[in-house]
Amino acid sequence: MTAILHYALLKGMRDKSTMIFLFTPITFVVASLLGVTLASGHPTFPFYYSLEWSPAQNASHVAFMATLCAVCFASLSSFWMFRSEVATNAMGSFILAKRPILIALAMNVYSSVIAVISWGIGVTAGIILTGAMPPDLSSLTVAVFIVSVAASALGSLTVMISAQPQMLIGAYCGSCLFLPFLVMQSNRPKVMLIAAATAVIGTTVATFLLERRCAT
Repeated sequence: MTAILHYALLKGMRDKSTMIFLFTPITFVVASLLGVTLASGHPTFPFYYSLEWSPAQNASHVAFMATLCAVCFASLSSFWMFRSEVATNAMGSFILAKRPILIALAMNVYSSVIAVISWGIGVTAGIILTGAMPPDLSSLTVAVFIVSVAASALGSLTVMISAQPQMLIGAYCGSCLFLPFLVMQSNRPKVMLIAAATAVIGTTVATFLLERRCAT
């Protein structure tokens, strides 16, 4: 699996996709906070989304915005990582060296790690700019990690079904279904269980489809 992850990292650095996936959340957070603060006519520091909110509420909204970007990009990066290899049937050479389950797992690990790192960068920027920490940050971190794994599994499953770019719509929609349930802490245990099951099922089906695709 290490060799596959190394290949994915080198490929992502070459086409700059890894940098895009990593730094989109912080760009989104900083630009939105700065834009709202300046447009409100009361440019002050710490930044805010609403003057009527407390710093903790503004930080919580930042965390949700970063979560939205990270989870969506988890499915996108998983779909995009080996899309060209799937489209050209070059995945057969991978199968000769590694078991299909390891390839599917590598896709999920690579994408979910990128998602969690990008989320952490975005949330850290939000903490600095709003001067407060989001409530229940520890439980949200665990939930974001598990949901990112599920989103990555959906992305790898989608690309194994078809490598056509429009298939990303399905991966996006599947990933976004988890987002509303992350807002309330009471819903997080349930969504984590559903996300874990989704990750297992998605990886299993993606492995099966990969074997069938390379066998034809």
